[in-house]
Amino acid sequence: MQAIFAGVDTAGHSVFRYNGSSDQWESMSAQDEFRPLEGIWIYANGSYQIPLYFKPTQEQTGVTNHLYSGWNVVGFYGLSQESARDTLISLRNAWVTVQGYDAETQGYEVSMIRGATGSHSDRRLMFPGKAYWVSMTEEATLVPLKATKDYHDLDYPQVGVTWVDNYDFNWQHPLSQSSNTSRGFYNTLVVEGGWIPMFEYGDHEVFRGLFTSSEWGGEDWKYIDGVDVALVASHGSASAMALSDVLGTFHFVDCSWGDNDLEWIFLHGCHTTNATETVFKCPPPRTYTMNGVHLVCGFETEGWDVNDGENLATLLLNGETVIDAWFNATDMTHGPPVRLRVLGESKDCENDHIWGSGSVESDEDLYVDPYVYQWQYTCLP
Repeated sequence: MQAIFAGVDTAGHSVFRYNGSSDQWESMSAQDEFRPLEGIWIYANGSYQIPLYFKPTQEQTGVTNHLYSGWNVVGFYGLSQESARDTLISLRNAWVTVQGYDAETQGYEVSMIRGATGSHSDRRLMFPGKAYWVSMTEEATLVPLKATKDYHDLDYPQVGVTWVDNYDFNWQHPLSQSSNTSRGFYNTLVVEGGWIPMFEYGDHEVFRGLFTSSEWGGEDWKYIDGVDVALVASHGSASAMALSDVLGTFHFVDCSWGDNDLEWIFLHGCHTTNATETVFKCPPPRTYTMNGVHLVCGFETEGWDVNDGENLATLLLNGETVIDAWFNATDMTHGPPVRLRVLGESKDCENDHIWGSGSVESDEDLYVDPYVYQWQYTCLP
């Protein structure tokens, strides 16, 4: 801590951190380590600017903060402001209230409440350099909203899912198992595999920007491209997947997956990998859809409205490769003439396992080019 705050005149006051597990304030010494995602309370006998210096990305280590039932103090991780909803997304429904402290006015700010609107909306912003009180109903782990090729995926592998069962327009009939497939996949990885839950959005919570790149007005770096593995379950086609609202679809050519964090994505919808280079490697001026993602798993033909998610996650955790798990899990619930197809950035991705379950092709060894490798499978009777 001394290296960061050595120039601050504290007028003899101690620096404190709050221990959420014991509900106790703890005095910090000059030798104590100040950790990212941790908030501290410090008295300053004046105004100061504290410069921060960052290690190269390759030298950075995984950062999490385990929070406990009751009140906790957290630090904002990142260099750009984000909403409370997005900043605390890894806490799922465990957080209730977040509240900052205004050092200039020496008073607490208006609280932000999960799911609220108006003055207490969780869409209000949290800011770099600030600490916040967070009220929790149960224990959960805070993971930074950060999606880069961060070289420590194994430290905290992240999963996110979306699904659509119900549609506003009558040209798509409702589905019954998209939600079950997504939740089964998500919950199995989280509960059985210890993966970090980042988002599970369904029906009208699902919008284009979850999937599309900033080039096309999306925020994929927070969502689909901000996790290591994702599953999307809805009606699909060779070029798009259907959303619940009247806007209709998100198109694959508007996406750029893998330039941030995504390694593997499962597109649980009809015909989603029927096209290859024509969609997933659409020529310039568009950015490739497969832009560093290792494997895209989907259906060459129509798929069935059945629950595959738990089986898929179980096979992945049991050490099957991503490709084999996709083929075998789908084979448990489908039959001929259903055909599956997996698209890969490299031949070496054929042997990919999910993090913690086997070997993974290094991102540094992947070369993004206009071509894809393909693996196909026809479901057995």
